Amino acid sequence: MKSWIACWVLLSTIAFGWNSSIVYYDGSGQRLVYHSDTAGNRIPDFSHVGYRSGTNSIPNLPVVYTISPT
Repeated sequence: MKSWIACWVLLSTIAFGWNSSIVYYDGSGQRLVYHSDTAGNRIPDFSHVGYRSGTNSIPNLPVVYTISPT
């Protein structure tokens, strides 16, 4: 009986999914969209942050001059 209840709980969470009024997928289902609350607060999207928006690798530059502490 306990294993049946555990299976039902597990399957019910999978079947019904998860819904939120603040975070949801856009129409294509590829991106999360963060909706503002009544005070105008929202979770910022930092997915584009990084060197050249994260599309390029950081270049390796040669060492030109090495300094040491005095």
